[in-house]
Amino acid sequence: MTETAELPASPQQDLDPKLLLSALRDFRRGDFTVRLPEDMDGMTGKIYDTFNEVVETKQRLTNEFQRLSQAVSHEGRITDRVALYDPGGGWGESIRAVNSLLAGYAIPTTEVARVVSAISRGDLSQTMAVEVEGRPLKGEFLQIARTVNQTVDQLRVFAEQVSAVAREVGTEGQLGGQARVVSVAGVWKDLTDNVNTMASNLTAQVRNIAEVATAVFGRPRSPTPAARSCSSRTRSTPWSTSRGPSPTEVTSAGARGGHRRSARRTGGGARRRRDLAGPDR
Repeated sequence: MTETAELPASPQQDLDPKLLLSALRDFRRGDFTVRLPEDMDGMTGKIYDTFNEVVETKQRLTNEFQRLSQAVSHEGRITDRVALYDPGGGWGESIRAVNSLLAGYAIPTTEVARVVSAISRGDLSQTMAVEVEGRPLKGEFLQIARTVNQTVDQLRVFAEQVSAVAREVGTEGQLGGQARVVSVAGVWKDLTDNVNTMASNLTAQVRNIAEVATAVFGRPRSPTPAARSCSSRTRSTPWSTSRGPSPTEVTSAGARGGHRRSARRTGGGARRRRDLAGPDR
């Protein structure tokens, strides 16, 4: 009688429908830690292994999305992307869709940061691009770009107008200059009105000084040819455009008047001393 070697008992190879159903229900509820036994052979083992691979892929993808959300929304790393191998099919499309979404948000954000940084340095020549990689911006992205560019344009026009008024009134002596910034409202209009009010007050004060000086000293007589020649040489000074005498003329007139009064007082005193002394003997 021949003895046969007794083989070790193999694991249960029958598919357990209840176990598989329970695992599928856990997976449907979002439990990506569920696993089926990994020591099965045959068709049952392949089914269990395939289920475990699907759940594991979904778990890795979910963990990567959570990491990316933390990096972008909380840490501000807008250039970060899904760092996961492309498993292909629908899994790969999901990864590419998320990365494309992040890129679509990141590029307009970096453009806004670039323009605002230029404004902070006093560079008002930079504007936000309305196209990204050959694709025109749409929707709210386009609205943001237009708003940023309009703000830069208003800043540039306002700066040019204020500089022009300061140059005309303060440097060139052209009184009456006003800043002209159209289609402005709110703070922009308040700033423009304040600049114009300041320029108007300065113009009024200078003209009032000229009128008072004219009323006190009278209008100058018709100049002689020599005076006209002198006036032509000094025509480039700011006071040549105002009405009435310049501060130098006012000072000179006052000095001449003071000398004449002093001479009269000196002459009168000498005459009184001669009267008291009597006739010459």
